[in-house]
Amino acid sequence: MECILEKYKPPIIAAFGNPLLDMCTTISDSNILDKYGLVPNGQKEVSDGDLKIFRDIRNSFTVEYHPGGAAQNTLRIFQWLISYPFYSVFFGAVGNDDEGKLIEKLVKNSGVETRYKYHDDYPTGSCLALINGENRSLIGHLGAANMYEPSDLLQHMQILDQVNIIYIESFFISHSYDVALILLKLCQDKKIALVFNIGAIYMCTDFSSEVSHLAINANILFGNKEEFKALGKVMNLECESTYSIALALHSMSNHRAHVLNTCELGQYLNKMGKIIVVTDGKDPVMCVYGSACNKPSVIKFNVPFVKQELIKDTTGAGDSFIAGFLAGVFVQHNLETCVAWGCWTAQQVIQLVGCQVPPYPSDGIDKIKY
Repeated sequence: MECILEKYKPPIIAAFGNPLLDMCTTISDSNILDKYGLVPNGQKEVSDGDLKIFRDIRNSFTVEYHPGGAAQNTLRIFQWLISYPFYSVFFGAVGNDDEGKLIEKLVKNSGVETRYKYHDDYPTGSCLALINGENRSLIGHLGAANMYEPSDLLQHMQILDQVNIIYIESFFISHSYDVALILLKLCQDKKIALVFNIGAIYMCTDFSSEVSHLAINANILFGNKEEFKALGKVMNLECESTYSIALALHSMSNHRAHVLNTCELGQYLNKMGKIIVVTDGKDPVMCVYGSACNKPSVIKFNVPFVKQELIKDTTGAGDSFIAGFLAGVFVQHNLETCVAWGCWTAQQVIQLVGCQVPPYPSDGIDKIKY
């Protein structure tokens, strides 16, 4: 991978999302979930007045702290894969507090450059992960992460002109959709690839028009099976299967906006056309891709088996899958190999608690080719 990176001048990817301090703990039953109306593998956000669960968990369980947030996680794992520091840059808002300083330190130690907006009046956002075997329930309090405005972005436009990919997590558009629209126009004007992650079912239902718009305009779209079903429903696609939803989204996409610049990566992505990636846990990954003038192609990739006893926490599985897939894209592998890289990366991370950078080199990924 090292020789490939010599073709690029950093930063090669910028990401926009909610920088959070992750708090991870393991639970042995559903009592705490029942108490607060949570479900296994569910996600919810809480307001300033609903923070009692955070205090209860700190007082009753052993908690580990890690930097979090979907897009920020992806960049941290991406940096682990490529081994060269500061080839990525993250944008978001944190509080001017100890938690914000801790996140910045940990994220930069992972090799990710940061361009945070600091707020004096809002605390750094946090995310609580309750882990029970393969299941995890997430509770988020965005705090300062809610407060990212166009003026915060405009002072950094020069660095964005240099990147090859801009990645937006869906959670970011719940409060900064106007920023996302500026980024979308920038990608179209500068012929930069746009990557979007659906992120959660509730994002489809609560922000249906915003999620739909970015899903249609993204060059690469990620989501799991249930998220795509939710998106298909709110878009009234009337499709029975995830496969038919992916095909419908592909046909609706703004292919004209997807013509990228003439660098090697741009040529590679122009050849691939719109890419839609649907994950489904341990079941096969589906990838639909192709240009507007051709019938889309479909890949179904069987996820390699991982022993149950090795799985510690699936919280970062989706974020790390995206990191592996995008690393494969930068190397310009075929999409089957990109999916395989995503699976391999996710399977390293789920053997740790929280979305942690594995404590060993990522050399094993270079051996995976299809």
